[in-house]
Amino acid sequence: MKTKPKTRTPTEWIDEYERRTGGKFQPDPAEFILFSPQHGIATFFRDEREKCLECHYMVGDGKFWSGEIKKIVRALGYDKARFFTRRNPKAWIRKYGGHIRGWYMEVSVDESKI
Repeated sequence: MKTKPKTRTPTEWIDEYERRTGGKFQPDPAEFILFSPQHGIATFFRDEREKCLECHYMVGDGKFWSGEIKKIVRALGYDKARFFTRRNPKAWIRKYGGHIRGWYMEVSVDESKI
């Protein structure tokens, strides 16, 4: 018999995201936020030019959110979704498919040297 998933508040899911990633949950005001007490939180931007959703924050049930994002992609008539991760994406690719497209490099700028 399947056990019912534990429900959490948005604050509890955000705390879980920050604990797991070591990063802050700080969505942009333009991001759409999806919430499910049983499944977690996912955020995304709509990229009209690229015809895709860009999913920046996600915590909880990855399989559930992958399905929900794909439903939104289809409903908007888009072609794809991009998922951003702070962790190695190879596990995600093995489980859900997809490929790596591009890289982001982050640099800190020491204001005293500008």
